[in-house]
Amino acid sequence: MARENDDGPEQILERALLYLKRHGEAGRIDPERRRERVAAEYSRFRDEERRRGGRFPLSVGGSTWVSLGPTNGAGRMTGIAPHPTDSGTVLAGAAGGGVWKTTDSGASWIPLTDGLNDLSVGAVAYAPSSPNVVYVGTG
Repeated sequence: MARENDDGPEQILERALLYLKRHGEAGRIDPERRRERVAAEYSRFRDEERRRGGRFPLSVGGSTWVSLGPTNGAGRMTGIAPHPTDSGTVLAGAAGGGVWKTTDSGASWIPLTDGLNDLSVGAVAYAPSSPNVVYVGTG
């Protein structure tokens, strides 16, 4: 007999259907429509940030930061991409925190993907054809 918290076939099917209902149309996900929705959402984010006069928060001088956890591996980096021609520029992707960029060899970092609705990054790379093109694998 299954316990209440077990993931039996019914619970798994129910979760899958809920996911498709939230993200898909008629039980299937159209990748082009999903891409259009994400692009529109990111465009709205960038427009709002421009209206507010900037995209990146300012740091607080003299502040001291203390890590409060978790200590179970959260915040792990899953992809690192050094710029092919600028040795001080690096992109880093985080499992739970998007893509970050440094142009000063890691002394400071700026977030690049705060406007995306899926910040889980599994891979990041510069395109071999142009360092102006970045590929980000989300999931």
